[in-house]
Amino acid sequence: MNIQLVAASGRRLFIYYKVPERDIQEITLQVRAVQQKLSLQSTALKAEVMRRPNASNGEVTIMEIYSAPGGITDAIEAAIESAFAALLRRINATRHVEIFEDLSI
Repeated sequence: MNIQLVAASGRRLFIYYKVPERDIQEITLQVRAVQQKLSLQSTALKAEVMRRPNASNGEVTIMEIYSAPGGITDAIEAAIESAFAALLRRINATRHVEIFEDLSI
């Protein structure tokens, strides 16, 4: 599947979810592998993964950030969600999606 980049008002996706602290390294590797596949579909897609510095009740919050020239389109957002579906079932995590638009555009 090719992902087309079309102007979308500088939209960026911020996706976060909690995972057990003991699994953070393994899950991060899996997230990066999915992000790498997505980047192969669209070389202009920028994908990052971050974590909160502190755990709470044995869980760590992971944050994925996605951006692209012109913004994240609905098609790119759908491709991201589809690409992560299997991983989310395996780790039993609920992703929360926040969309922000760049005000400097």
